[in-house]
Amino acid sequence: VLIVDADLRGSNVAAHLGFDDHSFPGFVEAILDTRLTLDAVVQRHAHLNLSAISAGRRPSAPYEVLKSPRAAELLAEARRRYDYVIVDTPPAFEDHVLQAFDESDLLLLLLTPDVPALKNLKISLEMLELLNYPRNKWRIVLNRAAPKVGLSAGDVEKTLKTPIFASIPS
Repeated sequence: VLIVDADLRGSNVAAHLGFDDHSFPGFVEAILDTRLTLDAVVQRHAHLNLSAISAGRRPSAPYEVLKSPRAAELLAEARRRYDYVIVDTPPAFEDHVLQAFDESDLLLLLLTPDVPALKNLKISLEMLELLNYPRNKWRIVLNRAAPKVGLSAGDVEKTLKTPIFASIPS
């Protein structure tokens, strides 16, 4: 499994996994410097069967860099080498996010059980439908799904008219 952090401004994959993203080149550096190979930017977790590529050390890099042919090449190589490639995208329907969606087999849409998050996800699902992404390509994952905290899974499913694929407890 490889996680690629493509959220340049909200980058947090490396921090959550305990990786050093300050001294290790990331996705942006590999896009801008063609001498960097996929192996040069992948960090392997010490205890989990998991690898990751941080967004990189250039939070001011424009998102346009992610639309480059080099980004597509790196992701295509990752797909050939890993059983699963997870691309963590920002929460906006920008061009590079839609490009990642187009290349994806499955879209996992995370939701916390609160009203503002539910409203935002409902809008996102409507946008996916307008963009003709088939319903069988996306799944809802309820994050921080603890009993007696926020909306119930039933409330979420009823509001979205979509089943919850998976629930992650707090």
